[in-house]
Amino acid sequence: MNKQNLMSRRQFLKTALATSAAVLPVTSVLASSASAPARVQSEITIITSGWPLTPMPTAEEIEADKARAGYAEALQTWLDENPGVTFQQVEVNIWDQQAIVTAISGGTAPTYVFPTSIGGWTNAGARNAFVQGLMADVGPAIEKYGLIGKLTPGALSGWQPINEIGDAYMSFPIDSGMDVFHYRRDLLNELGIEEPPLDWTWDDLIALAKALTAEGRQGLAAPTWMAEAILSDHGFDILSQVPSPQNGWNWMRDTSDPKWVELLTEYRKLVFEDKAVYSDVSYTTDNFTNAFVNGAVGLMRTNVLGAFGSAAQENSMAAMANRIGKPYEEVIGFRGIPRGDNGYFSNPIYVGGVAIGPDTNDETLDKALGAVDYMFLGAGWDLQKAGQYAATQDLQAVFNYPIPIDGKYTYEGVPGAFEDAWGQRTKDDILYYAGLPKAPDEALYMPVEQNPGPDNQAFEDAWSTINYVADEVDPAAVLKQAQDTWNSQAAGFSSSVDDAAFIDGAKTYYEALDAFWKDASPEFYESTFKPWYDSKVLPALG
Repeated sequence: MNKQNLMSRRQFLKTALATSAAVLPVTSVLASSASAPARVQSEITIITSGWPLTPMPTAEEIEADKARAGYAEALQTWLDENPGVTFQQVEVNIWDQQAIVTAISGGTAPTYVFPTSIGGWTNAGARNAFVQGLMADVGPAIEKYGLIGKLTPGALSGWQPINEIGDAYMSFPIDSGMDVFHYRRDLLNELGIEEPPLDWTWDDLIALAKALTAEGRQGLAAPTWMAEAILSDHGFDILSQVPSPQNGWNWMRDTSDPKWVELLTEYRKLVFEDKAVYSDVSYTTDNFTNAFVNGAVGLMRTNVLGAFGSAAQENSMAAMANRIGKPYEEVIGFRGIPRGDNGYFSNPIYVGGVAIGPDTNDETLDKALGAVDYMFLGAGWDLQKAGQYAATQDLQAVFNYPIPIDGKYTYEGVPGAFEDAWGQRTKDDILYYAGLPKAPDEALYMPVEQNPGPDNQAFEDAWSTINYVADEVDPAAVLKQAQDTWNSQAAGFSSSVDDAAFIDGAKTYYEALDAFWKDASPEFYESTFKPWYDSKVLPALG
């Protein structure tokens, strides 16, 4: 998972988790709370930022969104079985690497943290952070709650190799998702614009953004990282990083390929000349979602989970389709990450998990993950789903996970299936992208790094400049400055991995990449990857 999921996870929190709870009559929840015996004084406090679980909803919150009553019912059932445990919500940005690492270092991090944000939005970085002591080992809970046996083979193969590190585990899985683009299919039909093909490219995306731009509407919603995305979708994450075992830190950044400047220049033209991008440094996930739902934007990128919020949420896509009076799949279309014009493509599917802060004691860790297991993969999840349908009679409120990690597409007491709620085309398109081949992950080949290294701030600043500064910006200079700053910072770090082990791991990793791209995309392999591999990587590794 990469930096782009910062927006995705927040969207998921607001649209999926908050409305995934079963809905039972509000009065039953409030009455049970009122008549419950006095609780044992709290002995264990689970600290949450609001993800993946929130504290018990208040009566006012349940009245405003009755879908939360089921969540309250399930959580209360678990709390009754675990006296002495309470949840407390705090304000901390667990999606920001610097903020959460600072909180961990200062002993103020919540119990629940997200591993890839701690690791700079790469699996390799997350594994390194775990070994460096920034997360607790959740292995005991994995065993106690029988987690392995609850996952589908696909979910297990996507989660276990990344998260099993020696005899320990980094995270406890709760969901599967992927980055996609949502587009307003109804607007395309009204304007007579042809829908992009399933194997669309960035050229198709740019053309679509322009075509959707009109008075009162911009084609594409774009947060800061969209400038990075156009590069990443052409292979930047691989091609801008070169092994350098001769240095104290074993990597260097190289952004000298003129392709990157060409792409950033094209993107800036879309933003500042074509006026086809809805973007502002102060915008939040809510801004982009609201703009999409209200028709001020026709195309946006986020996690697929964000598209399946309950219609009870005013700004959900389901609520928008209801207001328009059309079936969901006639209003919302899905496309995966566009291919680069050089033949590069990615499959961004992931199995997401929750990690635990390193200062958490064993008893709190056990209870925190016991609650997660119950609410996501146990009886609490089924209770939520059944109650949700009982109160709403709404299949869309129930089937809000298009790629469930336990394989469950049906629930006792709930008629119908996912495609009945959202349309067969919706399901087919999502599963098409989920089934694309996935390139080898560096994290599975390279030795785990025990020492901290440079963060991504230099490149974050570069993307912000590209995305928001209109005048006197030279993309080549901006990219060169980010590269040089990162490399200068890297010179002050030392790797814990000896040169021989690093070289062995790197050779194996790049050999796997070479074989993958030769088969998966001969175009990318011949035009881009092989020349880069031969000229940059092989000489560095000897």
